[in-house]
Amino acid sequence: NTPVRVYNSGSEGNEVIWIKKPYEPCEGFSEPAAFISHRDAVTPRAPHTQGRYWIDLLPSGQDMAFDFGVNILGFAPGNYFPQVETHVMEHGLYWLEGQSIYLLGDKWHEVWAGDFIYMAPFVPQFCYITGWGKAEYLLYKNVNRDIAF
Repeated sequence: NTPVRVYNSGSEGNEVIWIKKPYEPCEGFSEPAAFISHRDAVTPRAPHTQGRYWIDLLPSGQDMAFDFGVNILGFAPGNYFPQVETHVMEHGLYWLEGQSIYLLGDKWHEVWAGDFIYMAPFVPQFCYITGWGKAEYLLYKNVNRDIAF
């Protein structure tokens, strides 16, 4: 219920990615307050492996009131997931920069900046960075709530 206004005060074009979903309340937690920030205001973290980093755009890992995670995942050239992954929740990603080959189920897809991938629950996935430069994608997923089947 917070009004939002998006505008561009510059002369160059901008791109807006709007991810919208109904909030899922959780007993014992108040709905988080609206806030505005920028990726440059968040310290990237690299908890699992060299050559990969996460930028947590929503503090869902630190605050159970958040029912949704939005992160930027970044990869050095030639990096990859440490194993094939599956997740219980649906999620998606928007490729921001670089390129990769991405496994979804049993099919490989070449992915470039501007591509979107939807991942249904329990679909095996794997990513290998194929370009000469770093790669990044915006990832969204449901978090901190039981999965509704």
